[in-house]
Amino acid sequence: SWGTTPRRPAMTAKAFYTGPFPSSCSTARVRYCFSNAASGNVCGRCTGRTVAAAIHAAGKTVALHSCGDVSIFIPDFIEIGLEVLHPVQPEAMDVHAVKREFGRDLTLFGGISEQRMMRLGTPDEIGDTVRRERDLLSKGGGYILAASHTIPPETPDENIFAMYEVAGISKKEIFDRAADIRAKIG
Repeated sequence: SWGTTPRRPAMTAKAFYTGPFPSSCSTARVRYCFSNAASGNVCGRCTGRTVAAAIHAAGKTVALHSCGDVSIFIPDFIEIGLEVLHPVQPEAMDVHAVKREFGRDLTLFGGISEQRMMRLGTPDEIGDTVRRERDLLSKGGGYILAASHTIPPETPDENIFAMYEVAGISKKEIFDRAADIRAKIG
């Protein structure tokens, strides 16, 4: 938990990465460095840069999972070496403004509303929305097409397939990949 800072009321954040940290680093340190950097703590920014440099030296990508509107923290995140921000939540932030302002320096992950569109929209509405958001957010690169967060279990399957279809992954391919995974594990 980040607790309360002068810039933003209480919020939670987690850092994630695609491989092990060097032995001197830990997930707790990553959370600490991002939280202190975001709260304006200069020591936290130094620690954040050090941890990000270690992750980069290991050939990994520095990514942060932080729910809600973290727009005011993005310059600090970029300064300490963040490369991917997840989730980009249209329910919480102006994702197009974030793309315009920071899209040159940061990859955005998400952007498709799981709370409203994925859960409540029709497959046609989802297809239209996904195409529009993909086209807007992918301009200049730096975008990973995905739901803005975990898709709720009450989301109709056809809505999920509609999103993947726009991404170029058919329903048949999803089932084939799932069958391959099941065969490997079991």
